[in-house]
Parts: sequence; C-alpha cells; structure tokens
Amino acid sequence: MKRLMQDEELSLYSLELFFATTSVLYDKGMGNAVTTFDLMVRDQPPHRNFMIAGGLEAVIQFLKNWKFSKDQVDFLLEKKRISKNYADYLRNVRFAGDVYAMPEGTAHFPGETMIRITAPLAQANIITDQLMGLVTVPRH
Repeated sequence: MKRLMQDEELSLYSLELFFATTSVLYDKGMGNAVTTFDLMVRDQPPHRNFMIAGGLEAVIQFLKNWKFSKDQVDFLLEKKRISKNYADYLRNVRFAGDVYAMPEGTAHFPGETMIRITAPLAQANIITDQLMGLVTVPRH
C-alpha cells in the first residue's frame, strides 16, 4: 500500500486545539481514563442512498505506526500547545486501545458508527481527530 504521508506527518496531522485540550486533561490526571469515541458520517451527498465502508487498512496502519518524533514534540512545546509533562508522555506514546470497525465493503448509512476507538483519553482525543482526516470523503 502506497503511503500518502510519512508516519511522522500523520501523527501531527491534528488541530493544535486538540493537543492543547488533551494536554490539560492529561495534567489534571484524566489522561488514563478510558474513553470511547465513535466515528460516523453525519450525512451523505443527496445523490447517494448509502455508503460503503472502506479504508480500514489505512486506519490500522496509522494506529500501528502512531508516534511522535522529537521535532514534533518540540514544535508543540515551542508553540505552547502542550505541557512539558504531556510532552514526555508523547515522546513514548504507542496506541494502547481497541478498535472496532465495520468490515470493508459494508453498506452503511448516516449516523451509524463506522469505527469505534476505546483508549486512554490522552490518546483517544488526539487519535480520533486524526482519524477523521483519514476517513473523511470530500463532497462532490
């Protein structure tokens, strides 16, 4: 499978707001609280009656390789988006959750969960934002 971006680029592909929020939650002792996030399509183009689930391989590849480089963590610290405490966490983070997903090729409709991530909050909040970028389809 050809990669669209290098793993390091995907890891930082998130709104800085998510890093800042998650850093505060981590520093408040909530980082290890297990949470569940569902990814779903809210609506679909008017000319479609259903959608077909696809791209799970890219999601699994992303989660298996999810990490942050020293430069990425330093960048977030310099921009004051994360605390030093959360920076230490990100330097060694690896995905430690569960993934539940529709099988490839499954027909689905708006509002149905396509992917469910259950993981520590310090990971799930960032990962879910990044996964939205992987599974979002532009409207035509």
